[in-house]
Amino acid sequence: MIFSPTITITTPPVTVSMTGITYAEFIQSLGTFQYRVLQFYAYSDDINQLLQPINYNEYQATGNRRIVFVNPEIDPFQSQKSLYKDVKDAGIVLNGQSNVSVNLLPNVLIKLQLFCDRVRITDMMDSKVPDNFKSLIEGEVVQDAFFGDYKDLLL
Repeated sequence: MIFSPTITITTPPVTVSMTGITYAEFIQSLGTFQYRVLQFYAYSDDINQLLQPINYNEYQATGNRRIVFVNPEIDPFQSQKSLYKDVKDAGIVLNGQSNVSVNLLPNVLIKLQLFCDRVRITDMMDSKVPDNFKSLIEGEVVQDAFFGDYKDLLL
């Protein structure tokens, strides 16, 4: 799944647009889905904009904040004004408790695309403990107890 928000500097100073869905639809989907970022693609008409870090902020329920700086690894003398950055191993997940920010330089155009996997919240839990819900549902606790009616919804 590819999300490519286009940031345009006009009046108002910055606008965000997305291809295929509206930004509001994307925000509403965060209750059901999370988006694991695999790659960033950045294009700018100014090479100095590509040298700016991309910051990922995740706010946890405990009040802690985890920050990941995605630093560009480009040659400042390269002729291309674009950058692909693989961030699969950085653990960047867009959910209702996180955001991505970029320091915008004045009078530049930047296009930032995020290449993501859309996953359900239960998929994220299963990646940490394989078959977490399946083993719970097959156990006695769910079969005969309160959660028995929700068995099909959990799978």
